[in-house]
Amino acid sequence: MLGERMKALRLSKKLTLEQLAISLNEKYPDTVNFNKGKLSKWENNKEEPKLSSIRILADYYGIGIDDLYSTKEKSTLSIENVFNQLEPSRQEKVYSFAKKQLVEQNSVIPLNNSKKKESEVYTLAAHSSDPDKKYTEEEIKHIQSVLAEARKKHLNKNDDKE
Repeated sequence: MLGERMKALRLSKKLTLEQLAISLNEKYPDTVNFNKGKLSKWENNKEEPKLSSIRILADYYGIGIDDLYSTKEKSTLSIENVFNQLEPSRQEKVYSFAKKQLVEQNSVIPLNNSKKKESEVYTLAAHSSDPDKKYTEEEIKHIQSVLAEARKKHLNKNDDKE
């Protein structure tokens, strides 16, 4: 909801309602007279701000009006907000790290065999000379450790190239 999004944006800038009201009135002196009570009512969805106020808030936070009505998960908004506050060189580092994490996540076979899927066993079998072979838990763990070590070496090799 709009109020929750407004509050999340304010808190991301570490502002109290009073500090936000002062900042808005200083930055936009010839517009709405913002005050703590009005902002609180908006954040708690007790009143809906006028479009002119929504435009000012979007401009203040450096986002589009649609972003104030965003339905994204809070964690995504929080991550986005932090990312957007970083300097470009730091944003590149975060992006690179996140890409590596995603590649690693998508290539790892879960070690928790009590929750393994049937397809995981078939994946191992597809690379075997005997596709009907049944692997023991010990064999699976050994294969996983060999694969993990190979992945680690591959990732380290790629790190050296950057």
